[in-house]
Amino acid sequence: MKKWDVIRESLNEAFDLFAGEKDFIDFDTLKNIAGVIGEDVTDEELADMIKEFDLNQDGKINREEFALIMKNNADII
Repeated sequence: MKKWDVIRESLNEAFDLFAGEKDFIDFDTLKNIAGVIGEDVTDEELADMIKEFDLNQDGKINREEFALIMKNNADII
């Protein structure tokens, strides 16, 4: 398996872990994730996070947008 295939598979697994049965991560999901990992962020900060990467402006983070977030926060891609 090529390096990119491994990275893509890992990103898909991470997205599925966060999104659950949905095909997106919305505000409520993001707020829950922040609480579970102990991040102290305001609702405004969470909304700003979504707005920053929500390229299609539907108020949710889809798989492609999630990959962009990970790319911007990691040196692996």
